[in-house]
Amino acid sequence: MIPLIMLTSEAARPVPEVLVELPVGRVAVLLAAVTVVPLLVTAVLALRRADPVTSLRERGGE
Repeated sequence: MIPLIMLTSEAARPVPEVLVELPVGRVAVLLAAVTVVPLLVTAVLALRRADPVTSLRERGGE
Protein backbone atom coordinates (compact mmCIF):
# COMPACT_ATOMS: atom_id res chain seq x y z
CA MET A 1 0.00 0.00 0.00
CA ILE A 2 1.20 3.48 -0.76
CA PRO A 3 0.27 6.05 1.87
CA LEU A 4 -1.33 9.32 0.85
CA ILE A 5 1.43 11.90 0.50
CA MET A 6 0.79 15.55 -0.15
CA LEU A 7 3.61 17.64 -1.53
CA THR A 8 3.66 21.39 -1.11
CA SER A 9 6.23 24.05 -1.90
CA GLU A 10 7.69 23.45 1.56
CA ALA A 11 7.80 19.71 1.08
CA ALA A 12 10.60 17.70 2.51
CA ARG A 13 11.25 14.00 2.47
CA PRO A 14 7.93 12.10 2.81
CA VAL A 15 7.26 10.40 6.10
CA PRO A 16 6.78 7.45 6.10
CA GLU A 17 8.97 6.64 3.14
CA VAL A 18 7.24 4.97 0.23
CA LEU A 19 8.08 1.29 -0.05
CA VAL A 20 6.68 -0.59 -3.02
CA GLU A 21 6.98 -4.35 -2.86
CA LEU A 22 5.78 -6.64 -5.61
CA PRO A 23 5.12 -10.29 -4.79
CA VAL A 24 7.37 -12.18 -7.20
CA GLY A 25 5.10 -15.21 -7.46
CA ARG A 26 1.99 -13.24 -8.39
CA VAL A 27 3.87 -11.08 -10.89
CA ALA A 28 5.29 -14.22 -12.53
CA VAL A 29 1.82 -15.79 -12.78
CA LEU A 30 0.41 -12.59 -14.27
CA LEU A 31 3.18 -12.36 -16.87
CA ALA A 32 2.76 -16.04 -17.75
CA ALA A 33 -0.99 -15.60 -18.19
CA VAL A 34 -0.55 -12.52 -20.34
CA THR A 35 1.88 -14.46 -22.53
CA VAL A 36 0.21 -17.88 -22.68
CA VAL A 37 -3.45 -16.94 -23.16
CA PRO A 38 -3.00 -15.12 -26.50
CA LEU A 39 -0.79 -17.94 -27.76
CA LEU A 40 -3.44 -20.54 -26.84
CA VAL A 41 -6.20 -18.53 -28.50
CA THR A 42 -4.12 -18.19 -31.66
CA ALA A 43 -3.31 -21.91 -31.69
CA VAL A 44 -6.96 -22.91 -31.22
CA LEU A 45 -8.11 -20.57 -33.97
CA ALA A 46 -5.40 -21.86 -36.32
CA LEU A 47 -6.41 -25.48 -35.69
CA ARG A 48 -10.12 -24.78 -36.18
CA ARG A 49 -9.62 -22.95 -39.45
CA ALA A 50 -10.68 -25.01 -42.45
CA ASP A 51 -8.42 -25.73 -45.38
CA PRO A 52 -8.93 -22.84 -47.86
CA VAL A 53 -8.57 -25.10 -50.91
CA THR A 54 -11.35 -27.40 -49.73
CA SER A 55 -13.59 -24.49 -48.80
CA LEU A 56 -13.21 -22.88 -52.20
CA ARG A 57 -13.92 -26.13 -54.07
CA GLU A 58 -17.05 -26.87 -52.02
CA ARG A 59 -18.62 -23.47 -52.70
CA GLY A 60 -19.36 -24.27 -56.33
CA GLY A 61 -16.20 -23.20 -58.06
CA GLU A 62 -15.31 -24.45 -61.52
